[in-house]
Amino acid sequence: MEKEEETFQKYLGGFVETVWGLLAVASNSSSREMLTVTAIKFLTTVSMSVHHTLFARDDILQQICQSIVIPNVMLRDEDEELFEMNYVEFIRRDIEGSDLDTRRRIACELLRGIVMDYREKVTEEVSAQIQSLLTSFAGNPVMNWKHKDCAIYLVVALAMKKAGGSSVSTDLVDVESFFGSVIVPEQQNKDLDGFPMLKAGALKFFTMFRNHISKRIAMALLPDVVHLLGSDFNVVHSYAASCIEKLLLVKDEGGRARYTAADVSPFLLALMTSLFTALQKPESEEN
Repeated sequence: MEKEEETFQKYLGGFVETVWGLLAVASNSSSREMLTVTAIKFLTTVSMSVHHTLFARDDILQQICQSIVIPNVMLRDEDEELFEMNYVEFIRRDIEGSDLDTRRRIACELLRGIVMDYREKVTEEVSAQIQSLLTSFAGNPVMNWKHKDCAIYLVVALAMKKAGGSSVSTDLVDVESFFGSVIVPEQQNKDLDGFPMLKAGALKFFTMFRNHISKRIAMALLPDVVHLLGSDFNVVHSYAASCIEKLLLVKDEGGRARYTAADVSPFLLALMTSLFTALQKPESEEN
């Protein structure tokens, strides 16, 4: 489309509708991965072009979120298998940005494309979808834990980095409220290896929004994060270690360290013991 835009223009509306319909019924099978990714990339290209008005209607934005974004951001069996069997590759995709051609990343890129011209509408719709996902989880946490993971992923993936620093922001949720009601319960769950992907997502959120979390709340939660270093899931204890490292490096205005040696001292023995124990777990030599 980018190369032959003028020729293609008169067919664009119909083609976009066809692609929407295709994605709405596309299977979650990994055999359809390339088809799905290519189709979403096409819609992203359209959303960032002069033809972005095709996405302007409220019902279209709702359809995109409900039928395209949410189903493709939702965890699949392949994601769970990668989490458990090849944690290095999972982390590489999840943290280091090598998941450029996965359904999850591409679906969020579509939203980023649309938000360039329709920020208020997209924010309103995605926020509503996040609340719906969390309500579904609350109704049946055991069956619908992936809905909560999806909600957390959307907030993290669509966060905007502030220029000239490591701080991020989001219009989708109130960070402190979301942290307290959604993230903290996962980190304080005493079932160390229960729902590990939720714990990993919660740790990733804490790490990304660490500058927004007050020192009082972060210090109260630090023992729980140290506890997660004991998880048998390599992704979880790796994310816990990364969270602690980045949290302790937070600086306030003027470059002053937010956390001092005196703050860490009460947890230091437990922290060091847990770190060395984590390094002894199978395959943790990659950490």
